[in-house]
Amino acid sequence: MRKIAVAGIAIVALAVASEIGARYAGVIDFPLYEANNRVGYLPLPNQSGSFMGKIDFYTNDLSMGVARVFENTETDILLIGDNLVRGGNAYKQADKLGPQLQFALDAYGAGTKVWPNSAGSWTIVNEANWLEDHPAVVSAAETMIFVLNSEDFGQPASWRNPFTHPRERPISALAYFAKKYILPPQAPPIEADLTAPSKPAGEALAAALAACSCRAEIWLHPMKSEMRIHPDQTALEINFAKIEDLLPEGADVHRIREIPGWKQNLYRDQIHPNSEGMKIFGSEIAKRLALRTR
Repeated sequence: MRKIAVAGIAIVALAVASEIGARYAGVIDFPLYEANNRVGYLPLPNQSGSFMGKIDFYTNDLSMGVARVFENTETDILLIGDNLVRGGNAYKQADKLGPQLQFALDAYGAGTKVWPNSAGSWTIVNEANWLEDHPAVVSAAETMIFVLNSEDFGQPASWRNPFTHPRERPISALAYFAKKYILPPQAPPIEADLTAPSKPAGEALAAALAACSCRAEIWLHPMKSEMRIHPDQTALEINFAKIEDLLPEGADVHRIREIPGWKQNLYRDQIHPNSEGMKIFGSEIAKRLALRTR
């Protein structure tokens, strides 16, 4: 009995120590989200943290991926997208596309403020709904930039998974880690009152751009696998061709694969650029914007 008691105490002590260690390591220091039936989900406003103790993040008062409070400045850029813009937990804040674009524009002395707004797995419809709900932000913009990939043309994303888009801190870091990485449960059905409304992607994008009396820029970002085939055969180009005629006159379309030196080694995975890719991408956007203002 004594051995059993000692073993039990040791197990409890190990569990407590592991829980403390996991929390100290920042396992559950990740961005939190809110959910609704307009945009599906978006990061909570006014939060900051350091995932795993080394990957910093923050959002402002409008859930944008910057620390500064949103304000209407002389030259504002809205940078809209999914996780290509948000970056997720794999990037330090400075390595994400918004900050990289800001750094590059500052080097040109542009005096421009970049306001990135996004969430992982958002589609065009999610993004357009957010813009529709924030007319003051849209009216403040001198430039609106959409970053699109082949998965952005479908139905809007809705909240359903507390592991991909957590809405609260878990009680136990160990239990959370085990459920997410070792024994992940099946995602529950989407709740009816959290289902984002559907609409054709082309109409949504066209309406979002038409509502802004600003310069419109579209950047098409291919998957890593799409870099191996002719552009016309990619899902990205096929999907975009279906909606391109709906865009307002004067909207500029750019293709990332046409950036000199853009290759598969600039991808972190099948979708996202690595840190070097983000830097090159941000620099290229800034260069194109600078050329237009000359």
